Amino acid sequence: MPTNHARLFHGVIFFFIGLIFSQGVVALEAREYLGDWQGELKYRDDVWPVHLVTQSRDSIINARLSLPELWMADEPIATELKGEQLIIELPFGFGKLPLQFCDHDLCGEIELLAGKKMQLHLSRGDQAQHHEKAASFKSADAIIQGTLLLPEGAGPHPVVVLVHGSAGNTRKQWSYRGPAEQFLRNGVAVLMYDKRGFGASDGPWKHASYPDLKELGQDLASAIEWVSKQKEIDAKRIGVFGGSQATWTTALASQRTQKIAFAILTGAPAVTPQEQEHQRVHTMFEHPSWSEQNRNSAYSHLDLYFSAVHDPKKESEVFASSLKAENTDWGCDVPTAKTSDDFYWWRRNADYNPKAAIMGWHFPVLLMYGTNDQIVPSALNLPLWSEYLKGKAFDQQVFAGGDHRIELRAGPNADGQWKFPRMAIGIEDKIHQFLCANVLSSEQEPSRCKQ
Repeated sequence: MPTNHARLFHGVIFFFIGLIFSQGVVALEAREYLGDWQGELKYRDDVWPVHLVTQSRDSIINARLSLPELWMADEPIATELKGEQLIIELPFGFGKLPLQFCDHDLCGEIELLAGKKMQLHLSRGDQAQHHEKAASFKSADAIIQGTLLLPEGAGPHPVVVLVHGSAGNTRKQWSYRGPAEQFLRNGVAVLMYDKRGFGASDGPWKHASYPDLKELGQDLASAIEWVSKQKEIDAKRIGVFGGSQATWTTALASQRTQKIAFAILTGAPAVTPQEQEHQRVHTMFEHPSWSEQNRNSAYSHLDLYFSAVHDPKKESEVFASSLKAENTDWGCDVPTAKTSDDFYWWRRNADYNPKAAIMGWHFPVLLMYGTNDQIVPSALNLPLWSEYLKGKAFDQQVFAGGDHRIELRAGPNADGQWKFPRMAIGIEDKIHQFLCANVLSSEQEPSRCKQ
């Protein structure tokens, strides 16, 4: 008859055997879902191409979702393995969608509205290959960290540096890294880096307000100098891509380095930051839904705000006006201030005019806007660009329905059909045409631009 110690020993052994077996079953089930999956998400009248990559780490499935038509790339999403189903968390509040095998594919659906189902069907695919190289460079008082993405094929490659907008993005955020795939598939390398004070990059932004435009211009110039020295890169074909604030950053960088060979800019202001803010507010409040009283109140507050930017004695008036604005319909759409620190960035950057720098550009430029861009309206900026770049290699296009990011919002289109959000139709073709005309070489990339 076994002793109590023997029973305890056997119990422990069986417990661990059971634990190992159960983990093995979970790992086996998880393994079936791992890999590269490509397919379509369907809802109402629309179809969205989807790319899902699943990997295993510590018996947990990690998933990254790409939506090519939205330029969403490698966005981490939550997953849960529940029985024979892999449950994924869809973006934009669409909810959790359970996936299971249908033959060799993955299928799943959820009901969002009564009778309206969202369906996802994925098949195994091959992920586009590219190589990565760590980037690290000094820029004034900061060390900037980044990643150089290299396309397939022998170099040296042309390269585009992704330039940040006003948000504090890192390489991991799809709104910044998303455009990379458009260039890689055209044989153009991509350098992306964490914005000063964010991610792995250090700098004053971690300690005091926003960085100055001059600092961001220096960071971009330093990025260009670093990438020009990489053996995989053609130093004569270095360009920039970015939107909004990236325009001022590019203008400042162009006065620090002569190595910019082309620029592709979206929602690009041709005026000072202060004038651009006036454009934004006035364009927004011109909409007929605003009453004349609200419109005039917003304009008066805006004028007062910038008078205080240039004259600190008027700060108290802005504080009082900002407090009143909190209880109005228009208060969320104008700049407000509660302390002197709220004027910090504007006092250092409000009057920067990119005109002189832009007029000195001697490289081809592509400008792209959306007709629904209320932040940097094309009608107020393109005439100035035409003046600044008169007689130079300069192309432009305004995309119907596009917003500041040149994105088409989700919802009914002009024909009443419901559509997923996506980049404006034709933007990828426009970029490809520009690259073929100005960047890609018939000798080094002969297959990229065949007629």
